[in-house]
Amino acid sequence: MTLGEWLDRWLTDYKENTVRPSTLAGYRSCIENYIKPQLGGKQVSLVTSQDVQKLYRKLKENGRVREHPRFGSALSDTTINRLHAIFHQAIDRPITFHMFRHSYATWAKSNGVEPFVIKSWMGHSMKGNITEDVYTSVTKEMADTAVGIMDAFLAELIAEAKKLGTIEEPNGRNGKKRKA
Repeated sequence: MTLGEWLDRWLTDYKENTVRPSTLAGYRSCIENYIKPQLGGKQVSLVTSQDVQKLYRKLKENGRVREHPRFGSALSDTTINRLHAIFHQAIDRPITFHMFRHSYATWAKSNGVEPFVIKSWMGHSMKGNITEDVYTSVTKEMADTAVGIMDAFLAELIAEAKKLGTIEEPNGRNGKKRKA
């Protein structure tokens, strides 16, 4: 199964009835415009972290679908982070997104990610800490640090799950899931 086929299936089977239509449309747009043109034809089992990093670099430099008069063809860090989140939600099955959110939040906090960054990425309410809500913003450096921590967390989680044989890959030769 190609990554493009899996992403189509993921949208239909896992997301269609679990997110708002506007969220689904956003996921679909990111996948169709940015992920599938670069990696959509590659077998899911052959997509490596290097492929994904190369995709992010290429999109960062020259990924805009339509050139912007002020920003040129580069994609923003926010869009790259959104792609990263979508990509990992789709690929990291059967580890549920809910499990990932709780584990990531704990792990990120214990590894120095600012609470404001964690709250903003997880979509939690900012109520309760007016200073952070009003006077703090997520800087590029904070976001870059958080992305690095998230990458390390995912690599550690996937390596451990593969070692234990508890992660399934959605790309068996007969179309069925198989143990990694």
